Amino acid sequence: MTSSPDAQLATMMENLEANTGKSLDEWIALSRKGGPAKHGALVSWLKESHGLAHGYANLVAHMTFKSDAGMKLKGVPAAGRLEPAGSWNAMVTHRVRLESAEQVDAEVLQWIRQAYEQA
Repeated sequence: MTSSPDAQLATMMENLEANTGKSLDEWIALSRKGGPAKHGALVSWLKESHGLAHGYANLVAHMTFKSDAGMKLKGVPAAGRLEPAGSWNAMVTHRVRLESAEQVDAEVLQWIRQAYEQA
């Protein structure tokens, strides 16, 4: 019987702490403090420097960088929190780095609305 993706993720997160001695939050904090700033490089760093298996390293990297919001905003100059997407994601023109849901404020919602209306 196949479990849901949410159940699989919960099991993997439980096993991460049981197998490594660190919770997902601890791995994320460690990655943000001293790890590389790109997903693939962070996966390699976690595997090589900390001995994580590929699946766990990929999970930590994904959760470390999951907060960025990307949007396609034609003709809108990047400024302040609205950064150019660059090589982060070729499908979008801009990104906003978010570390918590509280940072999704009226400004971010306006950019998302604008991108939706341009689509």
